[in-house]
Formats: sequence, C-alpha cells, structure tokens
Amino acid sequence: MSNLRFARRFAPDTPSDVIAWLEARARADLSRLDEEFRAKEGFLLGSTISIADIACCSYLFWPEQTGLDYRAWPHVAGWLERIQALPGWAHPYVLLD
Repeated sequence: MSNLRFARRFAPDTPSDVIAWLEARARADLSRLDEEFRAKEGFLLGSTISIADIACCSYLFWPEQTGLDYRAWPHVAGWLERIQALPGWAHPYVLLD
C-alpha cells in the first residue's frame, strides 16, 4: 500500500505498468488481510490491539491516495473501524496538522 500511495500521490511520472503491478500487489495484500479477518472479530493477534495491528494498518488510512475502495474488503474495513474506535485514536491527517 505504501508504494502504491507514494506512486500515485508523489510520483506522477511512475510508468503505468509499475502502477498496475503495485495496485495488483496491494489488492492481493488486502485480500489476504480480509481473509484473515473473516474468521475473527478482534485484531490480528486476539481481542486487543497489538503492534502487529499498528504495523499493518499504518498506510491503510489513506485510501483516497491509493485509488482503492475498501468496500471490496469489508473485513479489513471493519478492522479499521475497530482501530478508530479505540480511546485516543486520531486520524493521521489530524496528527499531521
């Protein structure tokens, strides 16, 4: 996701075949993550958030910069909603202000 975001947002001269490869990779990663959450309602390693969740979600709060719609991965979207519902969570845009 980070490479796709970078290419689409900050490197407009990235060749289209590279963008297509990055998007395919991001879609595959999201599909795998969605499959992981299909069998659970919590977080990656259990019922509470862990460093694994933080490491995996960090670039997923910029969907408009990747051109991907997370509705195709509802379990990922639910996981991100659970993270956003945690006390003290703030959107990256807020943190960057």
